[in-house]
Amino acid sequence: MSRRLFIGSVLESNEQNDAAKLRQIWEPSFAKEWSGCHLRWVRPNKLHITWLFFGSCNEVQEVEIRARISELVATFQKSNKTDSQYYLSYSRLEIFGSSLRPTALVLTPLAVPDELTHLAGRIRQELSQLCEKPQEHEFRPHLTLLRFPRDYHREVRVPDELKDSPLLPLKQNISELSLIESHLGSKNDTYMSLTSFRLAAEI
Repeated sequence: MSRRLFIGSVLESNEQNDAAKLRQIWEPSFAKEWSGCHLRWVRPNKLHITWLFFGSCNEVQEVEIRARISELVATFQKSNKTDSQYYLSYSRLEIFGSSLRPTALVLTPLAVPDELTHLAGRIRQELSQLCEKPQEHEFRPHLTLLRFPRDYHREVRVPDELKDSPLLPLKQNISELSLIESHLGSKNDTYMSLTSFRLAAEI
């Protein structure tokens, strides 16, 4: 039996509430701007960043992945202060994909803390060989807010009036790494956290 796995960090409950408020404000404007397009909004409880996507993994691979994440987190804890907190501050709305074939509307941060950039590099260095396909793109943390249909061929832009919002930046506390099973594309269409590893050491 195999499962589609990735390492991610999901929003905490209060952060999910903030994301839901943003969607409530933005959705009418986007529906008007991109009329006739079925926009697939991502539910707040599914918003996350992806550190590394493995794809289909068997039980042996999953055991190895869990062990390696545990070792990485233990090393991370030793090299950083026990009471440190790490945040991503999302303040920019961007369109992913080409200008005429958009794939997603995302929130991106202006900067990424050095500790998280270093952690992302270590994750790829230690675990990339377990991925089903090579991970060629650089680590660029973002929250996917909505997805465009695959057959959508039209130039889109982010309305100027939505580039600034009193609810931005949306902050995410990166407190743990989670091994997550993805059911996207199936009838279930969910994410399920299998194991979580806290980045801050217990005092």
